Amino acid sequence: MTSRRQHTIPRFYLNPFLAPGFVYRRGEEAPRATYNPRDVAVSRSYYGKADEFNTVVEEEGAPVFKQLIEDPRLITRDDWEVLSYLFANFAVRTPAVVESVRATMQILAAQANSMAKKMAERIQEALEAGSDLSEFPRPSFDDSPSTSIAESNEYAARMGMAGGHRLAMLFDAVPETAAGIQKMQLSVFEAPSGHEFITSDRLLVLRSRVSDSPEGAGWLRPDAVGSIALCPSKFLLMSYEDLPGIRRVSATPKQVAALNIDTLRFADQEVYSRLENDEANDWMKGRGRWCKPR
Repeated sequence: MTSRRQHTIPRFYLNPFLAPGFVYRRGEEAPRATYNPRDVAVSRSYYGKADEFNTVVEEEGAPVFKQLIEDPRLITRDDWEVLSYLFANFAVRTPAVVESVRATMQILAAQANSMAKKMAERIQEALEAGSDLSEFPRPSFDDSPSTSIAESNEYAARMGMAGGHRLAMLFDAVPETAAGIQKMQLSVFEAPSGHEFITSDRLLVLRSRVSDSPEGAGWLRPDAVGSIALCPSKFLLMSYEDLPGIRRVSATPKQVAALNIDTLRFADQEVYSRLENDEANDWMKGRGRWCKPR
């Protein structure tokens, strides 16, 4: 039976940051201390039955994820395939991503309906005036749209259903995303003593290396860069290089700060940190140019 309390971020991932740790929520005055992430990033029936897919991916991926943190050199090709599905799941399951895609689909469906209505009105006016309808040619097979208006409306309706839009995303996007991730190179940054990485409710960020923005970025584009804090001591960057592989990087304090700033730039509503973090505190209160809501 599917649980109604569904984690939009897996508990196994949140544990290193929040047991104990601090939850910074945008617009609040102080972070919330927590010793257990049981009630963090939870929504009632958010995925519907699709949460069963989340569970399967997490159960397969969690042990390999732990191995990646402990010693990236031991990750095999098979392990990387498992991780690619876990990271693809991370990339599409968070509300920050899901709600953005849902809004886009509904806008596109509304635009298609508006265009179709205007065209129908023009045809009706032409019929009533006895005009030649040749100015309204039927599209040929080759240039007809791959998605009909009816299909667009059906998909938009699924996006609006409780759990329905999540189902569409999880099962449609994950395999293709995972296939792209499997071709990427991993760079695991290790924080120096006394410095730690933070994470957020947009736990895995995809952006373009060229624009440094998620807008227009795609997992199969050569300029794609994926990033995620693996735990407070390690941070992962994924990118396309000549050959896939894993490299370990001893991060400087400045690099840790820069990667944390990136985490804050793309966070939606919440940031998670094992220790109190001044930058996260500024983000929560909207202080500083990079802290303001997008």
